[in-house]
Amino acid sequence: MKALIKIQFRSILTTYNIIFGLLISFVLGILQAFRLNHELIIINEQGTIADFLLFSLGGWQEPMTLLSTIQWLMLILIVLLISQWTYIISSSWMVMVITRFKTRIFWWFSNCVAQLLICTVILAVLIIGHLIAGYIFFNWDLKWGIYTLNQQILIGDIKPVQLFFIGFFILLTGMYSLILIQMIVKTIFHAGKASMILFIILIILGFSYIYQQITYLLSPIFYPSIIVSVQNGVENALFINIGLCILLSIIGLFVIRIRSIL
Repeated sequence: MKALIKIQFRSILTTYNIIFGLLISFVLGILQAFRLNHELIIINEQGTIADFLLFSLGGWQEPMTLLSTIQWLMLILIVLLISQWTYIISSSWMVMVITRFKTRIFWWFSNCVAQLLICTVILAVLIIGHLIAGYIFFNWDLKWGIYTLNQQILIGDIKPVQLFFIGFFILLTGMYSLILIQMIVKTIFHAGKASMILFIILIILGFSYIYQQITYLLSPIFYPSIIVSVQNGVENALFINIGLCILLSIIGLFVIRIRSIL
């Protein structure tokens, strides 16, 4: 089990990849900072680092704009692609590792643990890159500015430190649930385009939720959204995400018993 976890970790957690990830996150943060600054200039207000982090990493925002939608989809796509990349890189080692396992359960559990740790590191890199970008443009007062209070009325009742602490786990468990869905889909359908088809389906379900055609639970692309979680209750959203991760892990166990792993 440790061998498979190490293989996936070593395939992604190199000095070059971490520095490159920080650079990408910093660039994305700069673009988001320019967007937020533009909004602040319109209302003649100044923003804080709390405003910026919620604006950049908080998820879907209302009113919906093309740029905010693209930014959220890019964030999710980056995480899914990196998750997929680690699986592809380590695939050449799978046969050797699997032959050492007594059952497929250990193989699945190893992948689940590895992907959870990788997802945690990815989000940490994204947050650090955005913090560096935010430091350039905004003051470091951990309080909501006028912009956030006007845009997100429900946010005002929650302190930034409290929201970001819970929000990190919402973001983590939400992204991890998407990774588990991708792992299950890749196990069922071995086609290389399976992940892209899944992403397109997630987008369709996302817009269906935006236009109130389906419920929040049927739109996985918003599981990691902090803003949507506030609208549905922060504690409830976190509980739902954790429950979904457990449920998807169990579903994966049944899937690998009837499908070929390789």
